[in-house]
This record gives sequence, structure tokens and C-alpha cells, in this order.
Amino acid sequence: MSEPSAQLRYEATPGFLRILDATGCSLAVSVYMSNRVILISAEGNRIDLGAFQFLRPMGLGARVVEGELRLAIATFDQVAILSDAPLLAAQLPGNPGRYQHLLVPRAALFTGDIDAHDLVWAGNQLCAANTRFSCIAAIDGRHSFTPLWNPAFVTKLMPEDRCHLNGLAVAQDRIAYATAFAPSDQPRGWSETRFRSGVLMEVPSGRLVLDNLCMPHSPRVFDGVLHVLDSGTGRVLRVDPDRGTAEPLAELPGFARGMDRLGDVLFVGLSRIRDRPGERPPIATKHDALICGVAALERRQGRLLGYIKFDESYEEVFDVKVLPNFRHGGMLAVDDDVHRRALVLPGRAFWREETAGE
Repeated sequence: MSEPSAQLRYEATPGFLRILDATGCSLAVSVYMSNRVILISAEGNRIDLGAFQFLRPMGLGARVVEGELRLAIATFDQVAILSDAPLLAAQLPGNPGRYQHLLVPRAALFTGDIDAHDLVWAGNQLCAANTRFSCIAAIDGRHSFTPLWNPAFVTKLMPEDRCHLNGLAVAQDRIAYATAFAPSDQPRGWSETRFRSGVLMEVPSGRLVLDNLCMPHSPRVFDGVLHVLDSGTGRVLRVDPDRGTAEPLAELPGFARGMDRLGDVLFVGLSRIRDRPGERPPIATKHDALICGVAALERRQGRLLGYIKFDESYEEVFDVKVLPNFRHGGMLAVDDDVHRRALVLPGRAFWREETAGE
């Protein structure tokens, strides 16, 4: 089911451990090329990590419904929705007592390969940044996806990744902002200018809030304040959308992608740079100092509070989500044989016994 923590080598600062311990939360971290979703929590000085296999995990969406934590994971061709079943955790077959919480699959919505980046709930509607089709899409199980919005400069809905639309920000239960690599209407038209043509857009008006960004990702609104990651520079920006201005909150040692917050702490995903020929983003000048992991920042002043760094077998964090009141948790993947034995009822849970031939 999971990769033993001993095989997932890491370095975590005391400050990072203190934050997770004090809040009682976990972080869910999708690591794209490694085909893993990592769960991280801490108690005292002890960190608890598990790495769970999903095919090309990208955007993550988390919310609590009637006290129950749900996690959506965008993968290669589907969005898996998992729910916490703590009653199952204590008697997990083959590993009883290992977990206090257990995320188990409840639904799989088959999208096809739409290259879903950010994944958010806008009210009760699950939405994705559909990068392949350059649009915001509802993931509802009726179709592969239902288009909701695209920038005005994209004139045709085609699987051509015309602008690399990738990030979504929700405010007051609606999608309010989106990011793209360029205002392009040509297939992969962003690829030649991506280090200087990124845009942050207001939704649904399409108004350009910021331009000339370097590979922007992960716009987020926290307590009414808009943030965005200028990924190619490693900067976290705080944005005034009315004035169309931004100020750097922090500059981090990695390609910044994936951001969430808990209280006064921002958690930002960091990646190493893909080794490709040709022009490279500004953050590449710090190539030897870049890390793959998660940084914790004080969200008002941008002070670095701590970080976790994964070993060199992990290179590319895609998204980061806070799982509140969730410590020492595990996860079952959709294609994991163990989850087929998990039976959850209101207030009750069972593990079906194995039968001959299983």
C-alpha cells in the first residue's frame, strides 16, 4: 500500500516539525514524476511520513464536509476522491495500529488526459484548471469535463495547451482568479516566452491583473488577500488586484508551485529544475542550492519558519494541501487491492475477510 518511511529520506528543520505538531494537521504533497502523494505529520520531535502511489498526481483539493475530510487527487486520466475513515484505520490489514486516520477511495471521475493542474471546490462544484484545453472545467462525472470559462484570447476549445492555464483561486465560494503562462491562442504558443509572459487574470471578467510573470502558478486568496507564486523566480507575491501591483513576500530556494495556509503559516511546494537544453528560468542560476520539498512561511512578513527537503529521488512537487485535524494518516489508492475490502457505513466500518483465491 505505501512506501515505508525509511525509504523516503528527508531533512526537516525543528521549526517545521514544531508547526505540524502544534497544529495537529498533516500536509498532503503530490510529487508528480515520482508518482507519489506524500502525507506528512509530526508529534513532538517525531515526523510521520508515508508515500502512496498514484499515477502522475497533480492538483489536490481538500475540504471538510459535515466533519468529514475529503481529498481529491487529479491523476493521469481521472480525479480520485477519498474520504477519511478513522474507524478503519486501527485494524488496517497487515499494519494494525499504524494509522489514526485512513483516506479511502469513494469515487473516481474519469476525465481522460486533460493535464489537470489546480483542483478546487467552488462551493459544492469540483473544478479543475484544464491545461490541455486552456479552460476552467467542472469535474462532475457527466462528461470527461464540462467547460466553464476560458480566457477571451483563447478562441477555440481544443486539446492544444494554447496558454498553459494552470492555477485557480477561490474567493467566496467562486473561482475569482486564474494563471497562465502567456496570453496565447496558438498550440503551445506559450513555450517560447514562458519566462516573461505569464499572466494573472480575474475570473470571469478576464481582466489582466498582472502580466510579465515568470511561469506563474497557485493563485490563492487568504483572508481576502490575493497571493500568487512567480514560480520561475521562486518568489511568493502578495497582490493588490485593484491597482494591478504586487510585492514580493518571500524568495525561496526552488521552483515554487503548490500553496496552502493554516492560520498564520503558508506552506509552499518547492521543486528542482528540470534539466533541459536552451533558455532556463531565473531560478536556475541557483541550481545547486534548489531543493524539492515544502517551505513554511510566516504569511504576513514572509519569514521562513522551516522546511522539509526530500532526497534527490524526488524532484518535482506539484501541489500542497493542509489536512486539518489529521495526524498519523494513511491512504489507499483506487487501484490498491486492500481498499476493495474496506466497507464503511454511517458510524461503522468493517474489513471484509480475505477468501481463498484472493
